[in-house]
Amino acid sequence: MKYTLRQIGDNTGDHHIVFFPYAGAGSDAYFGVRKFLPPKFVLWAADLPGHLQRAYETPFLKFTEAINDFSQTVIDRFKDSHEPLMFYGHSMGGYLAVETASAIELLDKSLVKHIILGACASPDRVDFSYFYTLAHASDAILLDVIKSWGFPIPEDLLHSSAAINMILHSLRSDLSLLSTYNANLSQIAAPISVLYGSEDNHAHARHCLGWSRYTAAWKGLTELNDGHLFIATQPQRVAEELIAALNDRHTKYT
Repeated sequence: MKYTLRQIGDNTGDHHIVFFPYAGAGSDAYFGVRKFLPPKFVLWAADLPGHLQRAYETPFLKFTEAINDFSQTVIDRFKDSHEPLMFYGHSMGGYLAVETASAIELLDKSLVKHIILGACASPDRVDFSYFYTLAHASDAILLDVIKSWGFPIPEDLLHSSAAINMILHSLRSDLSLLSTYNANLSQIAAPISVLYGSEDNHAHARHCLGWSRYTAAWKGLTELNDGHLFIATQPQRVAEELIAALNDRHTKYT
């Protein structure tokens, strides 16, 4: 049995949001956002194998494997639904979200109503081979890098070698996966919006504007006063943007 999509919370509304994780994270990365969304929003999170309930599964070796898995799971779950469906992808999750939507549109152009990307530079601004190098860096170097990203590691876990090993193992797996990404996107029908952190040197406005070329309905950029992982530090602001975007799309499609 697969747990590709995990429902976060027990809401039973008719507005659905599917979250895609940043490198090293699982569906638990979005628990903070859940607290600030009204009951009409049903939250789902995509877990990669090797994470949380999919810990027993062998990690994907190719980015295309993840896209095939996610797209088929979303289609199976929502194919008979006429409810608004939004994707939110943060950092690595942004590429997963857009590529999954692109694959879904080959079968159903109306299923995904809106994609919001957080802290995700457009593919033309990224050297994905860098992530392979990073995946094979020493523990000390990798820890310094993810601390600079603002990766949320509780203080007590920093003193546990077992916990650090587990975190770095998942992160290395995801970085290796990301290094296999070969963006070959054509323009997709779903609107794209991008949130970026004002203090994020990896995905600032200049890095994100290129996403406008990948959609027929570009919705622009929104700045948050934060760094790369604002999903962890400003979940309420992210929730506000999700509510505004999905309500806007719901109005236009009904």
